Amino acid sequence: MIRKPSLKLNWKYALGELALIFLGISLAIAFQNWNEQKKVRVLEREILTEIQESLSLDSLELTEIRDAFLLADKAAEKILKSKSPTPEKDSISVWLGQFINFERFNPASSPYEVLKSVGLQTISNRELRSMMAEYYDEAVPNIIEALYDVEEDFENNAYNLLLEKFEDFKFKSYAIPKDAIILLNDPSVIMYLKIFRDNRSGAMTHFESALSLSDQVSSMIKKELN
Repeated sequence: MIRKPSLKLNWKYALGELALIFLGISLAIAFQNWNEQKKVRVLEREILTEIQESLSLDSLELTEIRDAFLLADKAAEKILKSKSPTPEKDSISVWLGQFINFERFNPASSPYEVLKSVGLQTISNRELRSMMAEYYDEAVPNIIEALYDVEEDFENNAYNLLLEKFEDFKFKSYAIPKDAIILLNDPSVIMYLKIFRDNRSGAMTHFESALSLSDQVSSMIKKELN
């Protein structure tokens, strides 16, 4: 007598097969997700490393510009205080050269632009993302704008002053006035020097803010990479 296969046993076998297939698919998806996350984390470390290097370059350049501004500010004070009938022409020329000029800032922002292209969410630390955006999208543009204002003032006003009242000029080195006594007693010149000084001083707050923010971001990146 031939026995018919048990329908109950067939269902159990089929359910077992389905369970194995479902488990296999779930494991494959989980592995794929894990692999993708691993790739994202590798990319995150690479971008953070490059941004940290770019911040170091920015800090060096910003520090140099800030120091140049401080030197110019001291030179301005010396110029404005030189009211003696016979001011030292050599000293005046050097101080004027230190003061009547401008600076430019070229931020190393390429790694951050790469980050924006792949998505800021690549950086898992939300606070770090926010601070990087604050530095690159706010602090850096503020500095560039402030420096542009100083440069524009130089091109529109200081350059004409140099042509009119100076006999020789070398950028950031010296500015030799035709007559130092007349120059230092000319109310329009003194007024302009004060305005130019104030415009330059106004940019200092942006430098200090950016340098502080850069240090904070760099410290946070260092913790993320350790």
